[in-house]
Amino acid sequence: MKKSIYLLAAFGGALLASCSNDSTTSQPAAQGQARIELTLTGNTAGTRANNGSLPTDGPSDEQKVNNIVIGIFDNSGNVISVQSVSSPNVGTGDANKNVITCPLNGSSAVTCSAVVVANVPASSATELKTSTSKNLFLGKTILLSESTVSSDIQVSTNLPMSGDVKDGSVSTFSLTPGGTKTGLTVELTRMASRITLTSLKSDFSNSPYPHATFKLQRVLLRDAIAATKVTTSATPGDAMSGTTYLTGGGTWSGTAWAGDNPYLFDRLDTPVAIDGSTTLPGSKYYWFYAFANDGSTSPTSFVIQGLFDVDGSDTTPGDVTTIFYPVVVNKAQPGTTYNGSNVGTSTGSVSRNNLYNLAVTLKNKGVSLPTDNINPANLEINVSVAAWPTEIVQSVNF
Repeated sequence: MKKSIYLLAAFGGALLASCSNDSTTSQPAAQGQARIELTLTGNTAGTRANNGSLPTDGPSDEQKVNNIVIGIFDNSGNVISVQSVSSPNVGTGDANKNVITCPLNGSSAVTCSAVVVANVPASSATELKTSTSKNLFLGKTILLSESTVSSDIQVSTNLPMSGDVKDGSVSTFSLTPGGTKTGLTVELTRMASRITLTSLKSDFSNSPYPHATFKLQRVLLRDAIAATKVTTSATPGDAMSGTTYLTGGGTWSGTAWAGDNPYLFDRLDTPVAIDGSTTLPGSKYYWFYAFANDGSTSPTSFVIQGLFDVDGSDTTPGDVTTIFYPVVVNKAQPGTTYNGSNVGTSTGSVSRNNLYNLAVTLKNKGVSLPTDNINPANLEINVSVAAWPTEIVQSVNF
């Protein structure tokens, strides 16, 4: 089931680019103006990608709307108006309407379409306002580092969203100068998805290292897309703005990380032993937000790093090494199972507005580099994937 945020709008007239907005009720539009009433029904949250309780999809979590940018276009895709509303009212009823009044051009009815983008960083809002067409508007980008990050941690209170304005099931509508168009809605969906490690356990009994132990040191995202287009398309490739990828920690020297992109990794001060329990120590979770990635070049991976002790003694010199278990998100491969009708993709891909929950069992020794990919026989993964609030569960056996 898709969980979305609804934006109800009443539009009037054909709009020019010069507009003003107010969050209070105003008089009906004059012949030379257009009146837009936006009623936002959304929710609000704050989290980081670390070990703690999961954010929730409710009034204090991942549905908060801090600002919106509205693009209105004529039937040829030319820009009629692009404007922003900061701190919009959220909720139903007249008191929560966001009122926008714009000058008009001409007197004839105009067939229009419109797109709403929410939680837009200042730099992206400026770029959106330079658009001269709908295609250029939808091709503008938002950076992961600007939209989901505060003080080097990821937060859930500012997840970017977008959606097409619709008149019933139709994505075009007619505006008449001096009039009001009612009944328009927009379904906002998040451009980011949340990738969560929900369970991590080990079982080396059938491996060449039946007495081995593993201590968790760090988790990180590898090859997260740096930016997303504001397009409303649900196809991952349509949202990708290029091939700039980010890895939590930057580069690995063989002994240490450079420390780049700190919002995409979480390090444990003291390594934690992973045994056969079904949850992470202390029933905690690790999660990151990531943009859509079709996986054709560099699929996004959730990497588990730790200390592998071959005999589990903690005393034999040289038998403890740093090992990595990269989980390619949403990839169909041996050792991986999915919930429901989900099957993964051949490359591993991330789509917008999904929850990817990873349940991982370590069954053999991992790989020595975080950039390597692991033999699926060494990892067992259960994957749960779905649009918020339903989840896609990926179970992996390494």
